[in-house]
Amino acid sequence: MSVARERCSFRVSCVTKWAILLLIATLLDAGDTFVDAGANIGLFSTTLARVNRLSEQPSVHFYAYEPHPDTFSRLEVNAGSLGVVARNVAISEERGELTFVDGAVSHVFTLATRANAYNIAGTQRKVPCVRLDEEDILGDSIILKIDVENQELAVLRGARKWFQDGRVKAVYLDGYADKAQVEGFLKEFDFRFFDGQSLGPFTAGGFSLLALRE
Repeated sequence: MSVARERCSFRVSCVTKWAILLLIATLLDAGDTFVDAGANIGLFSTTLARVNRLSEQPSVHFYAYEPHPDTFSRLEVNAGSLGVVARNVAISEERGELTFVDGAVSHVFTLATRANAYNIAGTQRKVPCVRLDEEDILGDSIILKIDVENQELAVLRGARKWFQDGRVKAVYLDGYADKAQVEGFLKEFDFRFFDGQSLGPFTAGGFSLLALRE
């Protein structure tokens, strides 16, 4: 790919993320909770927390999860003054420990079993993992953003009790693997789908997904 095309792709990606941020900001109501699974340095959670603070009585709870210790240290600095609860753990369908491998850039910190050309061989590290529905999360109206390098299905399964209890009102997947299973999981709980990049009509198997509860 040429440098010009790479720059264009980067600009489109940035514009898309800001569009999604604006949309999520409009979805957040008083008493809601925003859970950022795969927060990286906190673009989503800290930006939305800043918007929330513009209110005279900030009323949205924010939680950010980032497994990479170095990236987490930057997230912690960004989140600390904004009331975002930051956790240096991975999210999965079981509590325990997972083996990750570093990437060429921070946002491709990946499970060793899912490693690809963007990961650096020989950089494995153990990371504690948790189930979301076993975490101490306030609120019964949750917007869940997931960006976890092909572990999206495990994150959803680890939050199953939230879905069963009707606590999740929206899910945004910033890219996802196991597409049929992920979409099937959300359909099980009567979510409507939209394209996660254009916010238009959804086509099965697309790159990203916005799901809203009926």
